Amino acid sequence: MKKLIIFLGLALTFLIPSIVSADIIEPGMKEIDYCFQVENIKDYPEYVFLSYFQEPVGGHQVINQGDCVSFYKFSNPTIYAVKKGDFNENEIGSSDEEEKNYFQNNKKLIASGLSINSIGSVKESDPRQKIVDVYKIESVDSASLKISPLKVIYTYTDGTSEEKIYPSPPNITETPKRPEPSRKTSLPYWFSIIWYIVLPLIALVIIIAILIYRRTKK
Repeated sequence: MKKLIIFLGLALTFLIPSIVSADIIEPGMKEIDYCFQVENIKDYPEYVFLSYFQEPVGGHQVINQGDCVSFYKFSNPTIYAVKKGDFNENEIGSSDEEEKNYFQNNKKLIASGLSINSIGSVKESDPRQKIVDVYKIESVDSASLKISPLKVIYTYTDGTSEEKIYPSPPNITETPKRPEPSRKTSLPYWFSIIWYIVLPLIALVIIIAILIYRRTKK
């Protein structure tokens, strides 16, 4: 028993710091909001759509029209569809194990193969504040659920936003790469001070020193 307690203590000693460090923002980085929407849920009133967040924290959400679904940055969400008549949220259960069993073993659920790529942090100089991926249901039946990326909405720190349309992937089984924002990473404040103030002052001092030196030589 004593050995078991020591072993568990050592395991927690190494495990807890790794979990905590995963949530620490690195120097020079900032957190950014991310969520996704499914645009045309209203076109499929006979189905319920759900997102299961899986590891490491689990959790799920019924996706309604207009919802922007956010989740823990290291989660790997999958979108499912189920016939309304076959859905009872109480069957999911309240524990992580019951939830996991429901989503992994329920044959009435139809999983999409969509890969959802969230962003948890960006460089401090990045002008983006929020990213919203908008998806579209292409088709759903008893055997398959096809969802494709439609557009991404970037919101910037000054309150402005822009939409970028996802390109068609070269391979229909691949999730296309998210379009880049129009506004790129800006220079850090300290760099701007050096570039626009310090360096010109140094240049001015050098020029004055050269002029004084030439006059003293005459």
